[in-house]
Amino acid sequence: MGMASWITLGLLAGTLAKLLLPDRGPGGVVGTTVTGILGALLGGWMSETLPPR
Repeated sequence: MGMASWITLGLLAGTLAKLLLPDRGPGGVVGTTVTGILGALLGGWMSETLPPR
């Protein structure tokens, strides 16, 4: 998966998280979506950088 796929996955995950858990934590929809995107980018980078076990 490329970086665009990771960003899309993070966007969907952040939006879904806000829909499932409304009014939990600061930042609103934008903050939750940005957190989802950053998490997906970090996970994607780790999956390509770290060697498999």
